[in-house]
Amino acid sequence: TVVTGARVPICAVEHDGTQHGVSVDISVQPKQNFGRFTVLALRAFLIVDPRVRDLVLVVKTWSKRRRVNDAFQGTLNSFSL
Repeated sequence: TVVTGARVPICAVEHDGTQHGVSVDISVQPKQNFGRFTVLALRAFLIVDPRVRDLVLVVKTWSKRRRVNDAFQGTLNSFSL
């Protein structure tokens, strides 16, 4: 699904073939490389302390259950989590 009205091109993809389902928003920002920076930062955090992975998963699960993980609704996005 293409999200209209977004500041950058967004493609929303959902897959319900797993037990929990997967929902992903893909953005295309050729002039920005923030995603790469975030991945590198998370890898560095994981090297320093492997518990970071569990913390990230807990926060993402909490935000999904509390319905505060939808940037289009003015709440948190994946990068802020």
